[in-house]
Amino acid sequence: KITAAEVIEQNETATIAGPALEKLPGLFVGCATAEEIDAIDSVSGASTTSGAVVNAVNAALDFYKNTVKGGA
Repeated sequence: KITAAEVIEQNETATIAGPALEKLPGLFVGCATAEEIDAIDSVSGASTTSGAVVNAVNAALDFYKNTVKGGA
């Protein structure tokens, strides 16, 4: 399960992406599958940013399961 998520670097327009970058990370806590991550709704007005965050979290979960944990 994901226990924490944070955006540590970004180059998005603050007024557009800011709400998504603040809201989304906390929504991933407790997710354990790509399906759960993909089910999280995009933030209105920041669908591109929301999709990028979802993709990044999926990539991190995949990396953890296949590299850190040794495959799952």
